[in-house]
Amino acid sequence: MEGMCPYCGLPASDAEKRIDAVGDSFDSTKVGNIEKTINALSVGGAYLSETANRKINAIVDSSDPITDQEKGFIGKVVQDAQIIINTLAKLRTVSSYFVLSSVDDLNERLSNCKIDIALVDSFDSSSCSALAAEINRAVEEAMTNAGKLKGLVNRHKSKLAVALKGRCEEINSFLAEAGYPYSVSIPGAEDGKCSVRLVHTSLWEVPDSREALSYGEKNAFALVFFAYECVSKKPDLVILDDPISSFDGGKRYALLNMLFLGGIGEATLKGKTVLLLTHDYGTLFDIEHTHKSAFQPSANSCVLSCTDGVVNETVVAANDMVLADNLYERLAKSSGALMVKLVYARKVLEVRDDKGDAYDVVSSLFHHRPTPMRIDNTPMKTAEIFNGVANLEAIVGESIDYNDLLETIKDPTKLLAIFDASSSNYEKLQLARIATEACTDDKVLKERMDESVHVGNGFLYQLDPTRFELVPSQLVERCRVEIVNLDGGR
Repeated sequence: MEGMCPYCGLPASDAEKRIDAVGDSFDSTKVGNIEKTINALSVGGAYLSETANRKINAIVDSSDPITDQEKGFIGKVVQDAQIIINTLAKLRTVSSYFVLSSVDDLNERLSNCKIDIALVDSFDSSSCSALAAEINRAVEEAMTNAGKLKGLVNRHKSKLAVALKGRCEEINSFLAEAGYPYSVSIPGAEDGKCSVRLVHTSLWEVPDSREALSYGEKNAFALVFFAYECVSKKPDLVILDDPISSFDGGKRYALLNMLFLGGIGEATLKGKTVLLLTHDYGTLFDIEHTHKSAFQPSANSCVLSCTDGVVNETVVAANDMVLADNLYERLAKSSGALMVKLVYARKVLEVRDDKGDAYDVVSSLFHHRPTPMRIDNTPMKTAEIFNGVANLEAIVGESIDYNDLLETIKDPTKLLAIFDASSSNYEKLQLARIATEACTDDKVLKERMDESVHVGNGFLYQLDPTRFELVPSQLVERCRVEIVNLDGGR
């Protein structure tokens, strides 16, 4: 009946008015912010002072609208928290190369890293006071040793000035070639001082490189300065630990050119014994394929792997980088188990950008689908399945029974036997991805598997994964445990 509650049968006119009033005054978009605030306060409660905790709990528990004074109090708590966060952020960056490159005001900068709890009294609790006291003691100890640090930095700057003397033109040529919008001058290099003046291409002089340069730009400058320092010191061996993998293709080549090829004058490290370690396939590809003639005969590349605590070294020879299409086509026919052959068959289709019937069939199989599906999740027609299977059989060189293979994939014991029979970490990883496709809850492991499988995917030439171990053994061991767990932990 109109005006009556449909559940209890009582008059609903008064309730309707109250409901309408709530709807008029309540902003549903603020619920998320309120929930986040309450959660943050509950997590940080142990660090708040007793007074702050009591007032905030009273505000949270109150059914009355929040007052302006209460808003101001919460704002004061947030402001105190931000002061502490900013101070900790300064402490994290104080050891940066670009912070320590100027040590004249080191004591002042260190003193700004101390936390005065009296000035952020919202956090005047025993827990927070103890942490602040520990931080302050460490800062004071660093300030005591600041004089020694200044001496070390200034001596290093003097040596760097000698290394960089007369090198500005070469450095600026590198910056232009790599696409960095800066030029440098080192006015103090002639008298043994090292004060780098950084100018943007817009002719704006950069007042503080610590703030203006990105992380990658800082790395590039540090690597250039290090290279010229090596020229000055003439060491017997230079070790570069993954120095350029974070740079994109153009900047990576500019750095390789500057370090080894002499494209902007005297190559800084050419003719020296250099051990360059990298996990980046692009760096190996540049040295062993794209610019191989420029690096020969001096450059020798190896792929390192570790199995059972033993480090293995596989030399990359001139013909080891093979066209991906040819490589995967060969492996699709020559591998032992049919499941492994299909792994390489899918790679063949991906390299050829052939996402037709054959790709849909093999992808459906690897995704544990009872019947083959198209990429848009619609069922494949019988003729499409027949065509897809026929194309796969032509690639792998043997007959394929979808249902038999699906039974193998769904049986962890059978798949584990294929896994153990393979001698290639890459194949093992692919099999683990297939086995765990429909059931793993370990998102981190899945991300690591996906990332490792796609190493070098963007390159036309590849290394044979059955000869070069590009997948860490530790990850493969973790994958095996995952398959065993699928089988009930046997």
